[in-house]
Amino acid sequence: MSLYEPYYLRDNPFPATPLLDPSSNDDRVNGKIYNPHIRETEIHSFESKISQRPPLIYIENSVFERGVGKSALLVQQWRQLRKQAEVTSIYIRSNEKLRPVDFAARLIERWHQEGHLWAVVLQVLAIYVKDDSRSEMSLAGFSLFKQKLPELPTRPFSLTSFNVFNPKRLINDLTNLAHRQAGDHLHIDLARAFFEAYLTDPNQFLQTYPAVLRKNKSDHIAMLAGIYCLLRLGGYQYHYLFFDQFEDVVQGMTGKALITFNTEMRRLIEASLGQATITVTLHPGATLALSTHEGGDIRSIAPLDPRHVVDVRSLTREGAHQLARTYLDYYRLLDSTPPDPLYPFTREALDDIHTASRGNIRACLQAFNFAIVCGMNANYALVDKPFLAEHHTEVTGRVHPEDVTL
Repeated sequence: MSLYEPYYLRDNPFPATPLLDPSSNDDRVNGKIYNPHIRETEIHSFESKISQRPPLIYIENSVFERGVGKSALLVQQWRQLRKQAEVTSIYIRSNEKLRPVDFAARLIERWHQEGHLWAVVLQVLAIYVKDDSRSEMSLAGFSLFKQKLPELPTRPFSLTSFNVFNPKRLINDLTNLAHRQAGDHLHIDLARAFFEAYLTDPNQFLQTYPAVLRKNKSDHIAMLAGIYCLLRLGGYQYHYLFFDQFEDVVQGMTGKALITFNTEMRRLIEASLGQATITVTLHPGATLALSTHEGGDIRSIAPLDPRHVVDVRSLTREGAHQLARTYLDYYRLLDSTPPDPLYPFTREALDDIHTASRGNIRACLQAFNFAIVCGMNANYALVDKPFLAEHHTEVTGRVHPEDVTL
């Protein structure tokens, strides 16, 4: 018997620490439990902006509050766009040490890990064997190659297994083909490094191309511009890039450090113009930093205005009810019939939690979790208004208004 069975639940539906982590196996924190009706206005605003493909979109809260659900909104859009054909949708969780060149490197790493760059190899080979009658790989060899290696190989392989008698010449031919098709944005040395790695041991690519960058006195942003060209050869027409917790990078930056960051970030955005839309989350401190004179480089491309900003507001009372029910429904025992869809909560108790949490999603979820625990400890009590008044501080972390003495 589950400890939560008296509440018609298979577990506590609510996270004790509501910090979003899309890579987690816990559905309470990985963003899979989501009710779009709670955020209809924000979703419409976000999707409208995404469809216009601007260079940069900001997701922020205009009333100076954290924990309102910016990351959850971003993650939902990232997952939705992953389903689209001929685009890539890449999620990166930021940290305070990342610079724009580091974002570029992580993007390249994700495209590699998710197999998008292997699709480039297959597509360029297809063009090569079709258009070049003197090609080093025959149609039969290419057919066998696709059959044996339809996805990114995890081990080294030999081209001679596919009737390629001169692998070096094939690599050279593909390098020149890609360079001709992509133009100056794809440096021929970077194209050669790509095909040399991918046609022998693809897992070495991330270790080998930085040496070429150093030799050419270049950086990952220049490589990113070349990778965009390769991805287009692979059939990818556009890219959606999501930088979660971007505020952690910008927060606290001032003066020369902020100028340097913004100059580099502008290079990243300019390399992505017409190729990708970058979406970042901001909290008010980061917004203030970007609003200064030192943050002008980014704002000159994407001003902090309604055309580029998705404003995520606090929950309404009804939104708090919908939030609670969404998590409760997800964790209901099969074939169970609770007394009320919100059980063990009453609407009045949820109203009080919403008020105490000021409509903050993170605070609401945490309070819902503590309320379940307190209810279990009180012999699975109904979490109603009197119960919440008695356990108000335990549940919400705040003193009940009636207990305040002046």
